[in-house]
Amino acid sequence: MNGGTCFVNERDQPKCKCKPRYAGQECEMDQCKDYCQNGGICSASTLGKPACRCPVGFTGPTCKQRVCDSFCLNEGICDVNTGNQPYCYCLPDFTGDRCQYSECYDSNPLHQKFDLSSI
Repeated sequence: MNGGTCFVNERDQPKCKCKPRYAGQECEMDQCKDYCQNGGICSASTLGKPACRCPVGFTGPTCKQRVCDSFCLNEGICDVNTGNQPYCYCLPDFTGDRCQYSECYDSNPLHQKFDLSSI
């Protein structure tokens, strides 16, 4: 079944050698069935186990995690580039790759940046 090769072993018992991605006594179980989430594409790894290729915006072994989850700080808005890397659009008073710096102004026209992520 599913391209597996079945044979009778030395104990005179039927056995099947399954193709990658399939398992079971007769290769009847597709290990990729419902394995990847959020539109991920499943294929067998070199060890024959299911592996997912996640769509842009998702990551993790089964594509369950959103790339942007908890990435931007201080109400920054997260987006994902074509390489599936997150980046932030910061509110006007914040800056930094994750909007982690508050722009504070003193009486001089110069401003200082403070890292709020360690507070």
